[in-house]
Amino acid sequence: KLIREGNEEAVYQFNNRNERTISDGINITSIAVRHQSPYESRIEKLIGFSLTRELLFPFEGYSKLRALKTELLGFDTFYIEGPLLINAFLFAKSLRRPIVLDTHCVNKEVAIKIKGQNKLAGTVRTIAWHIIEKNILGRSDKVIAISDHDKAFIEQHFKIPPSKLEVIPHIVEPAAASKHRQEAGQLKRRFIKGFKQIACYVGDFGAIQNIE
Repeated sequence: KLIREGNEEAVYQFNNRNERTISDGINITSIAVRHQSPYESRIEKLIGFSLTRELLFPFEGYSKLRALKTELLGFDTFYIEGPLLINAFLFAKSLRRPIVLDTHCVNKEVAIKIKGQNKLAGTVRTIAWHIIEKNILGRSDKVIAISDHDKAFIEQHFKIPPSKLEVIPHIVEPAAASKHRQEAGQLKRRFIKGFKQIACYVGDFGAIQNIE
């Protein structure tokens, strides 16, 4: 959409490999960083996330971005997907460029819900996410919420002024079902018998909000 409106855009993503590709005319740079720690300690299992990863990822990601500083200086605005990318946020701030922060979800709200399943993990996450989200959302130039509900939660819990918030629903237009009727029929005959309505979810269950 940004390109159709006449903007020049490039995507930089943290990944498990270094790679430069082009997709739909967009230059995509994959930056290899450590995503998972090879060993999860007892305390990490208890609180529900890897301390090793959470401590290493911001520093490693920031140093990898610094190595690309010359080319990143050529951009006017940075769009950052989620407050978890603290390294990208701090790096963009160091370049004195406007930052648009797309929340994707409100992690603090997810953490509050987790308290019902695991009080310790939920409490630790609630405190950590309140500090992270309050600071990053508060220092962003523009914040995108994915629903009116999330917008109200952000205003109430982080005191972000409504003038900085914009709601863009977290949806995409689905492909026309008629184009895939034959394929869908084959899948239905192969895997599903006796059901009339089917709900499918495709996503990364490494993300806590997707699990919730």
